[in-house]
Amino acid sequence: MMFIMKFINSIYLEFNHLFRHKGILRRIGIFFVRGPLFNFYNLTFCRVLISSIKKLSIDGSKIDNSLNTTKDHINNAVNWICTNQKLQPDDGVPATVSFCFGKIISSGSFPEVTGYIIKTLFDYSKIFNSGDVFESAIKACEFELNFQNEKGWFPEGSVSTLKGPSVFNTGQIVHGLIRGFNETGDDKYLTSCIKACDWIIKVQRADGAWSNYNYRNLPRTYDSKVSESLLEVSKITDNKEYVQSAQRNLNYVLINQKFNGWFYNCDNTIENNHAPLLHLIGYTIDGLLNCYQLTGEEMYYKASKISLEKLMHKFEITKKPLPERFFSNWSSNSTSICVTGLAQISLCWSNLFNINDDNRFLNAALKMNDILKSIQFNYGGPKIYGALPGSYPFWGDYSSYAINSWGVKYYIDALISEYLIKSKLIQNSNLK
Repeated sequence: MMFIMKFINSIYLEFNHLFRHKGILRRIGIFFVRGPLFNFYNLTFCRVLISSIKKLSIDGSKIDNSLNTTKDHINNAVNWICTNQKLQPDDGVPATVSFCFGKIISSGSFPEVTGYIIKTLFDYSKIFNSGDVFESAIKACEFELNFQNEKGWFPEGSVSTLKGPSVFNTGQIVHGLIRGFNETGDDKYLTSCIKACDWIIKVQRADGAWSNYNYRNLPRTYDSKVSESLLEVSKITDNKEYVQSAQRNLNYVLINQKFNGWFYNCDNTIENNHAPLLHLIGYTIDGLLNCYQLTGEEMYYKASKISLEKLMHKFEITKKPLPERFFSNWSSNSTSICVTGLAQISLCWSNLFNINDDNRFLNAALKMNDILKSIQFNYGGPKIYGALPGSYPFWGDYSSYAINSWGVKYYIDALISEYLIKSKLIQNSNLK
């Protein structure tokens, strides 16, 4: 039996590698390996497929809006991350969970995503006073240190398919490790962050972008998240070079923003750069907004607000979840939904509300969160229960037939923000 399981795992990894980024061949490969052809006899798979039939809308999500219900949804999602971390042999978090020939398969641990999940785990442990989740965050920090090169960079890919240096991944891991330092005071985490940031600024282009050591060697606006990590570390080290590097990159991001808030050079492919993925738009805006909060620079706030207002308008007018991709006039021909992107935009809306007290953004965030809550899995075993599909429907284009851990991470972030805002509003109303 063990031999059969290893054989299935090897087939899955080979197919996953073979069909990555191959267009129609990739779709065919995913359909055969992850899709219904060989998974129809798995009852959980069938239930996931059936649950994707319902249409999602602002008015169709009948969710209990109580604070306790929001907390329950958060607890289930955090439990999914911590449980799947424990199921890994190395204390990392898997990139994806998917079905393969009737079996539920976890990918190798993903250093990049584990890195920025660390912040989420620390947030949860502090808000809800959870020692167990705090320990999960510490284990994730220790996991990361195993992958840093002596030059400072962290690699691209999952543990089973690690590649060379990656600027974006290094920046994302710094988010977690600098939080690890802030929570523990352990200098090894700060030392790791400094080495990483020194390498990041060394390989930056003169125009502020990164192309060498970036995914597909493409300069992209979502590297605003890298600038965010540089600014986070500069707050502790007072390293002006980190600040200047971040400023150059953020200028590049702003130059690539249209007057209507849409971004050029925002997708992680060339072929879809005319219609970037909502997930990557979400990264770009999230990075800009967080950089505003770190620096107080108004132009980052204004750039974020333009994009978030456009997306809010689309959401309110259509009364449906935002589509997977957007053309430069904010139209779309997508037939599926990138669930991660929805959670990211919801988080940005609630963060914007925290900055400017504009109730429109809070209202949009709460409505989006209700939609997300309605598709959170409340069935299945430890690899399913509490997670969300990567795409909706489950067979959609992004992360097809899979759960991705970064989507669950952003879902938790969005709901924690909702929980804190609701708690504050309740407290204020009780004081009146």
